[in-house]
Amino acid sequence: SELDEYIVASANENVVAEAGRINRKTLDQFSIKQPVFFLYINWNKLISISKNQEIVFKEIPKFPQVQRDLSIIVDKTVNYLSLEDSVTSLHLQKLKSVTLFDVFESEKLGKNKKSLAISFTFSDKEKTLTDDETEKMMTRITQVIQQNHSAEIRKNN
Repeated sequence: SELDEYIVASANENVVAEAGRINRKTLDQFSIKQPVFFLYINWNKLISISKNQEIVFKEIPKFPQVQRDLSIIVDKTVNYLSLEDSVTSLHLQKLKSVTLFDVFESEKLGKNKKSLAISFTFSDKEKTLTDDETEKMMTRITQVIQQNHSAEIRKNN
């Protein structure tokens, strides 16, 4: 085969796309030095399969998103998903995403402790969020995380 890696995307047992990487042996036959990838989309099949699907468009936000990061120290046994569930339980409509972006473990944090860095993205469809509005939501988030998970807010030194 001329391929090192190969992926097939299908829907209702119909192949709608194929992607892959051409192997080195084939590239050497044509004196090609850099990697070569391909993508094939069967548009006719894709359109045929999707014609019965309702197409929904979501307007791009007119107002800027606000991002805040929070670093906390918790027991090593604390599961990130339980933290995320605690935040979600607040039902903050302007909170658009919660993302874990760093986990750090060190004895300097305390025995059986770890640090989690979490990013929060807020957005309002009607207006630009003020710092005060964002800070109020972050305060609620911080409180629920501290109460539900015995978390300590990590301060920058």
